[in-house]
Amino acid sequence: MFSFPVKNEIMEECWKVVNRKNFGNRGFFDGSKISQFVGLIGEVAILQIFGKQKDFDGFDGGYDLEHNGLKIDIKTMGRIRPVKSFYVYNLLEVQFNSFDPDVYIISSLNKNNRTLTVCGWIFHDDVPEASTFKPAGSETIRSDGTVLKITTAGYELPMNKLNPVYGELDLLNISRKER
Repeated sequence: MFSFPVKNEIMEECWKVVNRKNFGNRGFFDGSKISQFVGLIGEVAILQIFGKQKDFDGFDGGYDLEHNGLKIDIKTMGRIRPVKSFYVYNLLEVQFNSFDPDVYIISSLNKNNRTLTVCGWIFHDDVPEASTFKPAGSETIRSDGTVLKITTAGYELPMNKLNPVYGELDLLNISRKER
């Protein structure tokens, strides 16, 4: 994992965008404005690492960039503390089944200090084996002992199952040869 502060310009641009455009258009589990804001921040910040800019117009086809012949979807979860290696990322079943990227880059935005942590990446096809499927209505016990009721089916993907990244170069080197 590696972390970096999110530039104020990114935060401001993303807030303006989510106030004029709704990125959730599935009709169910579209995410709140804040969830869309968090996701957009991660996407824009990581796209900058690849030297790309976000196109805010139209549907992106279920992935955020093409790199080394791979369709990559950037996923960002908001938290209020730094990411730990035993945390999980929750990938909704509807997202997993509706789109077909080759790779997910998983990141976490610490909303208290505006730090983005790039947690790692994983091939789409490896998610079911690397994660635990949680049906809607089930419960999961967090590392602090609290119980979380699962409102929509999805995959609990442990951070330690991701391909590691220690810096920007590791992201830029994502390729099929990793298989």
